[in-house]
Amino acid sequence: MDAKGKLHFTATNAYSGNNGRATILNADDGVLYAAGNANPQPNGVILGAGAQILTPQVNPLVAQSPGLPTPVGSFNITELGDTPDKIGKDTNVRGLSIFNDVIYYTKGSGGNGVNTVYFVDTSGSNSNGNPLACPDGTGLPSASASLRTAPIQYDPSVLQTKGVFPYNMCVLNGFPTALSSKTSFPFGVWFADADTLYVADGNGTNTYDPGTNTYTAAAAQPTAGLQKWVFDGNKWNLAYTLTAGLNLGQPHTVPAYPSGNNFVTMLPWSPATDGLRNIIGRNNGDGTATIWAITSTVSGNGDQGQTPTNWSRLPTLSPQHRCPRPRRSARCKRPVLARSCAASRLHRGPASFGAQLLSPFLAQAAPAPPATLGIAAFTATAFRSPRCRPQSGNGACAGAVGRAAPLSSPGFARTLRGKNAAPVDRAPVSATTASAAGAR
Repeated sequence: MDAKGKLHFTATNAYSGNNGRATILNADDGVLYAAGNANPQPNGVILGAGAQILTPQVNPLVAQSPGLPTPVGSFNITELGDTPDKIGKDTNVRGLSIFNDVIYYTKGSGGNGVNTVYFVDTSGSNSNGNPLACPDGTGLPSASASLRTAPIQYDPSVLQTKGVFPYNMCVLNGFPTALSSKTSFPFGVWFADADTLYVADGNGTNTYDPGTNTYTAAAAQPTAGLQKWVFDGNKWNLAYTLTAGLNLGQPHTVPAYPSGNNFVTMLPWSPATDGLRNIIGRNNGDGTATIWAITSTVSGNGDQGQTPTNWSRLPTLSPQHRCPRPRRSARCKRPVLARSCAASRLHRGPASFGAQLLSPFLAQAAPAPPATLGIAAFTATAFRSPRCRPQSGNGACAGAVGRAAPLSSPGFARTLRGKNAAPVDRAPVSATTASAAGAR
């Protein structure tokens, strides 16, 4: 969307047989970064999976003729010393963020690869084709990193055996490296500062117990919710995960949505929250941060990606810039539903927007992590993106108001209506908006 509110579309042959999930515009260099999944394994499909770079187009879609996909990042589990699996599926990525000129991706779904947080290394490759920043698969971005502005120069002769090679993505040091994880399902990420990272997590498993009316896997998931990670100078460490107030695994009623059980799945239509998906945030400059998130939900509708979701206001602890005591935080209010969407509408995630649209929630200081996630009402006349890429120090962006937050996991933030609405046998999406904040 340009400054006049006009939408422009860029065609791509990436994500064949599956879906794109997030994009970020690097307006300074005139490129788009994208995240998504594809279904291998023809060569063109392997090229179209995962991390992509595109040139934004202004011509109508009918006048565009995209060629082969242009990958900007590539990871293979062999970097970690694991045996190769399904080529192209190791970069089934969904979360996307940029901080300090480094591109970050997350993988949190699929039966292959490692569900974790990754970054794109631009320092080059060693003789084995692995990134210099992580010869053994895990590492940290260079302090002098620069954003990649061109596709990978890959070897086409090894697409079927190695994928897009050489590799240039690393697991962020401290984050999980286990294959086919049953406990790690990261989605959106947001940096409050160089030492504080928030990660949304939700597992999407709809195991249900009719005796307790609970989606048991969602209720028991230890990492679901909003995670806070703190950097100690060498690696990232999980400080805690906020879940209280999300009512994980507890079905809730959605207006104008079917009740009872789906006769195909024999599970309840009523959805339940199983974590969080995309998040965005703002560093308030006073030792607090404000984060908005959309929930991840499960139900018996047969397609968890089309299950009704809520927005959640997430009171979290202070970023505490470079503070060695990351567990200081805030007291929080009980959640209150702010807004519900009508049937046949689908929200896919929050977008970046000007600071005037949503007000921060400031909490009282307290010695422990927040006990509850709270939801607050909002009025937003329009979403809009700051027309710059996030930089160190959270400088103001053109088109934004005041200090701009680092952009995080915008996803495809749009509402589908009419012919593009969710089919009648799929779930509508309810939404509330949410912010997270804490005190010193």
